[in-house]
Amino acid sequence: MDKHLIRPYGDRKDDGVIQLSFVLPVPAGEKAKEAAAQVAKKLGLSHVLVATCEPAGGDYSFFVVYGRTHMQLDYNAIEVPVVVHRKHGFDELNDVIKRDLQRRIVVVGACIGTDSHTTGIDAIMNMKGFAGDYGLERYPGFRAINMGSQVEPAPARRAQGGRARADRSGKARGNLREDDLPLRRSARRSQDRARAWIRRRIRAGNEAERRG
Repeated sequence: MDKHLIRPYGDRKDDGVIQLSFVLPVPAGEKAKEAAAQVAKKLGLSHVLVATCEPAGGDYSFFVVYGRTHMQLDYNAIEVPVVVHRKHGFDELNDVIKRDLQRRIVVVGACIGTDSHTTGIDAIMNMKGFAGDYGLERYPGFRAINMGSQVEPAPARRAQGGRARADRSGKARGNLREDDLPLRRSARRSQDRARAWIRRRIRAGNEAERRG
């Protein structure tokens, strides 16, 4: 196979110019610019230009740096394993679950800790799904329990035997100090609420299955 040599370029093909952005723990100024330039040079870049040096809060500075690399690589020599799989349709997935498992798959989803971003988990769990693909709530073969955001990780530990079971340790874990009793109590209350919410959802799902 013939070699296909490639190199980064900015203005002209194969000029080797690349752009870096990074933060250094130093106040903005001429000395900080020189520090950023030396970082780029130690990375092997030549013709270094510090285009941006701005304060980034406190004694930190943000930099945009340009430089030239003489590196090139053979694109044809790169080998990446490609996973080839067939996309299973809505009805096919439900048929496989019914035939092979003979029970519903329980999926408990949550954004744990302090994470309040639910866009991704909603795309997976909600009926409407994302980009034309249904979410798990629409599949009869799944019981999807979406706990939302900022959930303590302890309550939903495992799903087995068709039931999602809550962790019953009753302990508040974390890096709280022994004298932080109010925080410990708050953490326990959060876990207790999450456990109770899971139990209600499981109970309601079991009752719906019995009626169905």
